[in-house]
Amino acid sequence: MFQNPSDDINQYMSSVSSNHPNATAQYIPGGLWENDTWTVTGGDSDFGTYYKTADSADKLIEAFQTISSQVSSTHLDANAVVVDNVPSNFALNEGSVKVYTADCTGKSGEELTWSKTPDPVNRDITTTIPANKNADGSQTISTTGFNFYENWCGLDSNNKPTGKKLII
Repeated sequence: MFQNPSDDINQYMSSVSSNHPNATAQYIPGGLWENDTWTVTGGDSDFGTYYKTADSADKLIEAFQTISSQVSSTHLDANAVVVDNVPSNFALNEGSVKVYTADCTGKSGEELTWSKTPDPVNRDITTTIPANKNADGSQTISTTGFNFYENWCGLDSNNKPTGKKLII
């Protein structure tokens, strides 16, 4: 797929990272006697350093230390907004979007398990469908009021299930 895997993969990964928000990549299938290729257009860089490479364990540790020093912590409380972009081939109207929560009931192997019957959401959780569509015909739905921080899902220190998930 890549002629020079080390260079090509790094160029591709950097281009599709947030370093280049307008980057594109296009797959070009080869002919009968030609190899498949990719054309990567880097777009304008925002001069970010979101994509990092490491050629040793020490460089990998350094990359993670750099990232962790730049990331701020936040609590996804009831002010968090879940945004769903719905393509133009789906028709949305008032009442077509349902919102539920489901209790975390435990863990089976590595997977969390959930209550079989989702609960209708309380009045604090609201979903908004704007009257106007986006320029491309899509619609954007926003849901607020669910406190992800208080509804963290998993097993607590006593190995008991806790939390709820939001289902839109």
